[in-house]
Amino acid sequence: MTEAYSLYRIIKLALGGVSISYERDVPTPELVCHDGVSIGDYECLALPLIEQGGARALVLHAWEFAKAHFPFGARIGEPQTTPLRVTRIDLGRAPNCEEIVSASSPQLPGFIQIGVPDKRSYALRISSLLVHESMHQALYLREIHSKPFIENALGYSPWKKRLRSARLVWHSWWTFAVQYAYLIQILSNEPSIIEVDPGLVKFTAERKAELEIAFFSIRSCNTFLESEASACLEAATLVDTLTENASCVPGFARAYELAAQSKATDFSNWIHSLDTE
Repeated sequence: MTEAYSLYRIIKLALGGVSISYERDVPTPELVCHDGVSIGDYECLALPLIEQGGARALVLHAWEFAKAHFPFGARIGEPQTTPLRVTRIDLGRAPNCEEIVSASSPQLPGFIQIGVPDKRSYALRISSLLVHESMHQALYLREIHSKPFIENALGYSPWKKRLRSARLVWHSWWTFAVQYAYLIQILSNEPSIIEVDPGLVKFTAERKAELEIAFFSIRSCNTFLESEASACLEAATLVDTLTENASCVPGFARAYELAAQSKATDFSNWIHSLDTE
């Protein structure tokens, strides 16, 4: 089983198992440098004019890289819709952030917001966020037709280190599962890429450790319908297979071991905090 097949299979599971057709010619999204906006939990500022050209070039490079490895423009269903699309990318600066931040909204289909931190940003990480946010867009469309999660249920989110609604846990599971599959297949096929971005191994390993905790929460809290939980199990198995295939990536096994310990500690601390309330 190839890494590309595993990635596409996880995408298909995330979209409810429907058939997917792929488009060859995907237009480049519009790039806009915004005046400042809230992206998730972060307040992003306007990029200085002197930095805008470099930021645009970085994101365009990330877009071209992502397009070569991810099926943007895929069409599903009858009548066909295009859930995996990006039509506009808004850029800003995310001061005091350790990582690049991103967000999207069901009210603005195809629009993605990206906040670049003060330190150096890497194109592959940005490309993975374009993948991540395009999956949010796809899930927004899926929600219109079905809600495969328990409406009033809660589950633990390793990304927020607290309880969140089943809907948000559902979004996080699929978006991060696809983002991880995208990153790990590239690392497995092109391990030399870590010479350009030495922190990418740790960044990717942390996503895997978070998925482990999230899957435990999904199974323990009964947050999804049975059919969706089964789809998550299949996706988790594919994620594990991709991880096994990454044994050739220098430093990945150790980075994952450390990340798993850290995320497990966060989860344990959260449980203990409930006992003291």
